[in-house]
Amino acid sequence: MRSLILMLAVLAATAAIPAERRPEKLLGLGADDEKGQLTFVVWASGCAQKADFRVERSGSTLTLVRLRPDSCKMMPQRMDLTFRLAEVGLQPHDVFTVTNPFTPSVNEASIP
Repeated sequence: MRSLILMLAVLAATAAIPAERRPEKLLGLGADDEKGQLTFVVWASGCAQKADFRVERSGSTLTLVRLRPDSCKMMPQRMDLTFRLAEVGLQPHDVFTVTNPFTPSVNEASIP
């Protein structure tokens, strides 16, 4: 019985890993060195804001993560998140890799 309780506690702790550690599914990506901007296209259902996301950088690798879920009930739609290159630690002529998965479907992107 004790090992069953311990196993359930471990499973619950594993299930509670925050979604912020998962790369956000992207619908698109754009970079503009003249404007010094990087734009991620994600899904939103009415409540998402730029502050709900973070760009993690490791060397020349970027990953967009969602910090808070969008719990509104509107129809999923595309949302552009624009970051200045300096915000993510890049210069206009830097070469970088984005690790996020891509999907062309707004509905697929909304599934965690």
